[in-house]
Amino acid sequence: MDDSAEVLGEFEREDYVFTVLHVDKVYRIEARTEKRRPVLVGLIHHLGTPTSWSGDWGGDSWRSWIDQKARPIIAGAQQDARDRADAAAAQPDHIAE
Repeated sequence: MDDSAEVLGEFEREDYVFTVLHVDKVYRIEARTEKRRPVLVGLIHHLGTPTSWSGDWGGDSWRSWIDQKARPIIAGAQQDARDRADAAAAQPDHIAE
């Protein structure tokens, strides 16, 4: 995992743990098992665009399920970021004496 990556959430299916990360301006989906280190599953550049699937995951039958799990995690993180920005903007720049 990249040191600048922010882990947004995880979900599981069978032996796999899927992790959704925010790295720079891209959302990464990675998969790992107890015996395998994390591998890139796909990238999401914007919620309105399709997932760019990596390697063998491009033809995997779990793609739509992975998308259905990952996108709400991303949407929630984006909403949290908007809420934090709104709260920061509502703070006064200074306190009147």
